Amino acid sequence: MYEGLRRSVYGEISGLEIRLRPSRIALIKRFLEQSGIRRKIKLYNADLNVPHRYISEKAKVLFDLESPESLDPSVPSVSIIPVLSGSEIKKVIIDGRASRTLDNRLYEEIYDRISSSIIIVYSDSSSGFSHLLNELNSRDIGRINYRKTGGKTFESYGQVHYTGERTSIHGKICIGADSFIYAEAGLPGIMEVSRISNLPLQTASVVTPGTAVSSLEIAEAVRSGILIPAYKDDHESPKSLSLLRLADRGGLTLQPDPGLYWNATEIDFSSMYPSIIVRYNLSPEMLGNGDYTVPGLGYSIKSSPKGFLSRALENLLERRLFYKSIKGRHETYANRDIALKWMLLTSFGYTGYKNAKFGKIEIHESITAIGRWALSVAIEEARNMGFIVIHGIVDSLWVSGGGNVDELLKRIKERTRIDIVIDSEYKWILFPPARNGYGSPGSYIGMRSDGTFKIRGLDIRRKNIPEICKDFQRDAASIFGSCISDAEVFAKRSDLEKLKRTYLEKLNKAGTEDLTISFHITRRPEEYTVNTVTKKLLDRLKKAGVEMNPGENVSAVVVDRRNGVFDRTGKGIDYDRVMYRKTLERSFEPFDFIVKAAELNLTSSANDRKDVLYLSGKHANGNVADLYDF
Repeated sequence: MYEGLRRSVYGEISGLEIRLRPSRIALIKRFLEQSGIRRKIKLYNADLNVPHRYISEKAKVLFDLESPESLDPSVPSVSIIPVLSGSEIKKVIIDGRASRTLDNRLYEEIYDRISSSIIIVYSDSSSGFSHLLNELNSRDIGRINYRKTGGKTFESYGQVHYTGERTSIHGKICIGADSFIYAEAGLPGIMEVSRISNLPLQTASVVTPGTAVSSLEIAEAVRSGILIPAYKDDHESPKSLSLLRLADRGGLTLQPDPGLYWNATEIDFSSMYPSIIVRYNLSPEMLGNGDYTVPGLGYSIKSSPKGFLSRALENLLERRLFYKSIKGRHETYANRDIALKWMLLTSFGYTGYKNAKFGKIEIHESITAIGRWALSVAIEEARNMGFIVIHGIVDSLWVSGGGNVDELLKRIKERTRIDIVIDSEYKWILFPPARNGYGSPGSYIGMRSDGTFKIRGLDIRRKNIPEICKDFQRDAASIFGSCISDAEVFAKRSDLEKLKRTYLEKLNKAGTEDLTISFHITRRPEEYTVNTVTKKLLDRLKKAGVEMNPGENVSAVVVDRRNGVFDRTGKGIDYDRVMYRKTLERSFEPFDFIVKAAELNLTSSANDRKDVLYLSGKHANGNVADLYDF
């Protein structure tokens, strides 16, 4: 050990450096915590992952590419997905090919494919993969040595998630098919996360995007010789109540007037929050006595030198923007773009996360403040150029009018220093009303100029809605797909009514595949305060000896909602006709509103319609209540 100067993110500090074997560091850390000495000292580099630290120190890049456009190296791999009914394996899907005969030939194929592959993609739902390996090992074929680790529940961005049990096979890279990144972006996405975070491939498949970002920051610190605090003790600075009221806010969100709009354009800031971190040099050590003042908050930020967070995230941001620009050229680029997008989304959250190594709440507040200012600049420029602002939410803006959109983007970028692009151009876009009659910020359906739809917030996007409702909304959307005027939309009302009758008749003879609902479990049965359908399903499962973890999903057909009867066998026992009819009829509502909104457009000027909807809402005078069945 020796005394000396080392660099922290805030500058040089004097301290005692102790060199130990990696296996001994955790022991010393535990001793300091238990003895109470930890409260009197600052401890650095005491909880780093050993392989990750080594890779970072040696400046290695996993799955390195000659250029960003290079495709991934070819690695022998196999996907083995057991499909269960209850606890019994009914079939095994190997690289997309289903085999229903579980005989020696199948197990020989499984053994050969695992033995000859480096990457194993598997699903251990209900311990199906483990059961498969146990059965294989009991036969005179060969032996696969594996071990399992338990699953866990975690919460991210207000959503409860569950990672299932993990299986590791000696000498293989095992990736769970339920891995978030794998489900979103496949192997190319996991390889890109591994590449940029310095995490081994199997680890990169298991961690959350936020943990991958944290690993990226730690790798940058290790390479730069910056000490990494073992404990988060950079607490929030004192502030007045008035400043807290101004600072403790999120992104700017407008409330759209419900209605049908024509020739609209959606423009998007590209990775807004990470771009703000990089472009405005937002990093904990850059806060105070700077030359830039955060709009609305008055925080002072130094523009130079380049801050740690800005430096750490710059490569991630530039890679994501690059892949976003070429993602249409190859599926691999699209998958890399998705993986990097998720990492960038969580990079903002980590600046305010209580345990983030390099987080600082004032930086988090500065990011959202600059984001609100940037969107307000975009709104101002759009109105100055004669556009009608339809809606805006955090980093997106919807406008209509005959102005020059390219010139609008140029002006916004010049003022905000953030890249902004056209996301979609719409022939028409509908913002339906929420139950209270006002516009719902996150719900819309738009017909793009290229003939495709963009849909958010409707049943077709929800996992807890039966497929028959989603099928209706797909078919209903196609009815209006070719319309180019309010008159054409209104003329389709009889086609819509015919489709609704068809689906109500289809409901009477619907099968299990039409009626199955995926229930997302957010808590344990005893933690539910209201006796919902999900609570009743969990109670039934518990009586049957099936324990569900928060974050897991379970599929079933509701047979009797009131008495909590469900069908999980797929045998089509029966279904709750009243509940399913009401659910289907709710899926009609946004498309009923398309017709009513077109009718209103035909009988009112755009400005009259806008004023009436905005001022009156649910309790309107005049004709607004006729628009929708509140």
